[in-house]
Amino acid sequence: MKRIMIRLPSWHAKRLIWWAAAKKQSLAGMAQNVIQARVEANKDLIEEMLQDMANDRGVSLDELKQQLLSEANYAPEDDSDD
Repeated sequence: MKRIMIRLPSWHAKRLIWWAAAKKQSLAGMAQNVIQARVEANKDLIEEMLQDMANDRGVSLDELKQQLLSEANYAPEDDSDD
């Protein structure tokens, strides 16, 4: 798993707190579930956008993905949950 720090506007933070409480989940667990669901729901769009970026930069999709992970300091050992 990879830990990511995020900031939310107050309006969203309050509603996330209320939603987590209503579902009897921790705030962190609820945030994790919401982010995972949105990423999964948009996986095809993400791939299309990345392919467009790769085309614009003149590199392969795999090269672009590796470059972006490297720029974000994402280490290969972080892939334990893939």
